[in-house]
Amino acid sequence: MPPKRGKRNEPQLKKPKYEPENDVPAHLTFLERVKNKNIVNFLKQTQSGNVSSVISDQIKRWAVIKQVSDFSAIQETFIQRITAICWHHAISQQNVIAVGIKNGYILIGKVCQITKEFKHLSTFDEIGKGFAIYALKFDPQINENIYSACWDGSVTLKNVENGLSSVILSKTFDNQWFTSIDVSKDGDFLISGCTAGRLHMVDRNGKILFNNIIHTQRILSVQLCPRDKNLLATTSLDRTVKLWDLRYIKDKSSYTMSLQHSSPPAVAAFSQTGCNQLLTSDQYKEIRVYSASNWKLLNIIEHPHRQFMHITPIRASWHPTSDIIIIGRYPDPSLSSYTEGEPRTIDFFCPAMGKTLYQLIKSGVSQCISSINIFNNTGNILATGRGTIFSYAALEIFRS
Repeated sequence: MPPKRGKRNEPQLKKPKYEPENDVPAHLTFLERVKNKNIVNFLKQTQSGNVSSVISDQIKRWAVIKQVSDFSAIQETFIQRITAICWHHAISQQNVIAVGIKNGYILIGKVCQITKEFKHLSTFDEIGKGFAIYALKFDPQINENIYSACWDGSVTLKNVENGLSSVILSKTFDNQWFTSIDVSKDGDFLISGCTAGRLHMVDRNGKILFNNIIHTQRILSVQLCPRDKNLLATTSLDRTVKLWDLRYIKDKSSYTMSLQHSSPPAVAAFSQTGCNQLLTSDQYKEIRVYSASNWKLLNIIEHPHRQFMHITPIRASWHPTSDIIIIGRYPDPSLSSYTEGEPRTIDFFCPAMGKTLYQLIKSGVSQCISSINIFNNTGNILATGRGTIFSYAALEIFRS
C-alpha cells in the first residue's frame, strides 16, 4: 500500500474581496467517490434513499452554479425602467417571455434556441407616463393569453396573437390600483392584491369569488402554492407575510399563519422543487427562509437590497430546479458588512446555510441594479431587469 500523501506546503492565495465561497471542494470530494460508479445505479440508490438527500442537493446546486458561471448575455435596452418579468409556463413555450415597462408598454419576446438571439414576437402599446405594469402572468390553460396588472387600476386579459384585450378587474376608487396577480394552476380563478389591502378573486368568467380587506396596508405580492391552489401567501406594507387557506378565507383575521417582519416584505415565494420552503425578501436587508409544514423560520440572511423610489423593488426568487435563492445586490454603506467598491452583482444563496454560492457579474451588471431576476422553467435562461437611479433600464438575458 502506498504511503499517505502529506499536505503540500503551498502558499494560500488570498481570495478577491468579492469572490464568493462555493461548495465545489465538498462536491468534488463526493464526485471522486462516485466517478467510477454506474450512473444508473447511482440514481437508483438516490431514489431508494441510500444516497444522502443533503449530498444530492449539493450536487444539484453545484450543477446549477457551474452552468450559471458559463452564462453569456444578450442585452435589450429600454428607455423606461422594467417593472415586471414573466416567463411562459408551457414547456413548448419555455423560451417565451413577457416584459412590463414603467409606461405601460408590454413586450412579448422569445430567446431563439439556435441563434441565442432575443426575438420580438408582439407588443402592447404604452398607456402613458407613469402607468407602470406591476405584474404579468401567462394563462396556464391558454398559451396565447396573458394577464397584466397596471397602475391605471385594471387587471386585463390580453391575447398575444390577435392583440385584443378585456378588463377583468377595475379600480373602485381613484387612489387605488392593483399591485400583484396570480392564477391557479388549472386556470379556473385569478387573484389580485391592491393598494387598499384588499384581495380580489374572480373566476375565468369574471364572477367575483372573494373581495375583502386582508391587510391593513397595501398588498405588495400574492402567490399561490404551485402544488396546492388553496394555499396562498401575501405580503404587505404592514410588515407581515400571511398564509391563507382559500377554502376558509373570510376577512383579515382568517389567516392560517402570520409572519412578522422587521421591514415590509416585498415578496413571498414558495420553493419550486418541493414547495416545502417559503422565501421572503424585505425592502431593506433581510432574506428569510421558512420551512413547511409549520412554516418555522429556518434562516435569516443579511443582504443589501434596500428600496429606492426610482428603481423597481428588488425581489428574491427561486431557481426552478434546485433550492437556490437569486437576488440583486444594492450595496449599502450603512451595513457593517459593506466594503468600499462593492459591486452590484446578482447573488446566489444556499437557503439552509445562508452561504453565497455565486455572484454573477457580467457586461454592465456591476454598474446597474438588478431588481428582477427570473429563470425560465427549465433553469437554462435567466432574465434580468436592470436599471440605475438615472432612469437607464435594460432587459438582459443570460444563457449558456
